[in-house]
Amino acid sequence: MMTPFNPIPTARNAHLQTLLPRLLRRQPLFAPIWQAFDLPDGDFVDLAWTHHPEVGQPIIVLFHGLAGSFDSPYANGLLAAFKQQGWCGVVMHFRGCSGRLNRAPRTYHSGETEDARAFLTYLRQTYPNNEIAAVGVSLGGNMLVRYLADYQHDPIVSCSCAISPPLDLAACSTRIQQGFPVFIKRICYGRCDKPYRKNLPDTKKWVGGMLGSGQRLKLCSSLIKRSPHRCMALTMLNTTIKAVVVYLSLTLLRSHLRLSMRKTIPL
Repeated sequence: MMTPFNPIPTARNAHLQTLLPRLLRRQPLFAPIWQAFDLPDGDFVDLAWTHHPEVGQPIIVLFHGLAGSFDSPYANGLLAAFKQQGWCGVVMHFRGCSGRLNRAPRTYHSGETEDARAFLTYLRQTYPNNEIAAVGVSLGGNMLVRYLADYQHDPIVSCSCAISPPLDLAACSTRIQQGFPVFIKRICYGRCDKPYRKNLPDTKKWVGGMLGSGQRLKLCSSLIKRSPHRCMALTMLNTTIKAVVVYLSLTLLRSHLRLSMRKTIPL
C-alpha cells in the first residue's frame, strides 16, 4: 500500500530536504559500538552497532548510500529509531567508507553483494535465535534489491526495505551532474575519497606497489566500469568549484541588476 509523502511546509523543495539534515544535524545522535568484520578474501568492513544484540532481539542491518557512513544523518538517525523500537541496529560500511583504507585493492558498487552475503551469513550463525531484517538507502537500496534477486532462495533476512534506490543508475548519474545537484553532491559526497587522501602514502603503495603498470590500467578500467559513481565522486572537485563560482557570479549579477533597476525606475 502506497502512502503519500507530505513534507513540512517550509521544506517542500527536494534539494532543501537533502541539505537540511547536513546543516542542522551535524553530530551523530549517539556513540556506536564499532566492530571490524573480516571478509573471506582477507579484507574487512567496519560495523557500527547501536548495542550488543540480546537473545531473541531483532537485528536490523542498514546498508548506507554512496559515500555514506554512520556519520550520515540518515544513518545514525535510522539506527536511533531502531533502538527506540527495541531493535538492535547495525550499519555495515561498504569498503573504504568507514574512514579506514582497506587491505585489498577492491571497492564497492551497486551490484556487489558478496560482502553483504558474508555479513548476513555471519549474523545467522552468531545469532541463530534473532530475526534479521535489512534496510538499504539510495545506492545501498540498489545493492539490497540486487542481493534479494541473487539470493532469492535463501535471503537470510525475513523482511527488507529499499529507500530511494537509484534503479536507473545511468539516469541518476547524469542528473546529479546537471544544475544545482552538482553543488549538492559536493556536500553530500565530498568525503568519498577521504580515506584515500588521509592515507595517501598507503594508497600509492596499495595501487603502485602491489600492481604493475598494466594491472593499474586494468584496475582503473574496472573501477570505471563497475563503480562509475565512486570514480565520479573522486574527480568532481574541480567541476564543483567551477559550478559554485558560476552560481555565485550569477547571483551577484542578478542582485546588481535589481539594484540598478531600482535606481533608474522613478517612484
